[in-house]
Amino acid sequence: MSSIEQEQEAFNKKLPELIDFHEGEFAVFHNGEPVGFFKNPTKAYEFALSNYGLDGIFLIQEVSTRSSDISSLTWEVGALVI
Repeated sequence: MSSIEQEQEAFNKKLPELIDFHEGEFAVFHNGEPVGFFKNPTKAYEFALSNYGLDGIFLIQEVSTRSSDISSLTWEVGALVI
């Protein structure tokens, strides 16, 4: 299992307890633990980059019970220019 898959698995396990206090926020997970919660994905991405760098392993995921559409975080935060 890859590192990002491990982060996703940790998020999935902790999701039920996160829903009560952080629903609708974007969680940043690093080393299997939530390290920050943000109102939008851009702030979450900025936090993760400043703390873990471009080569760091981290997961940004919306705390939600609904299934998420697959999208690119790079596109969402405006880092991808076509």
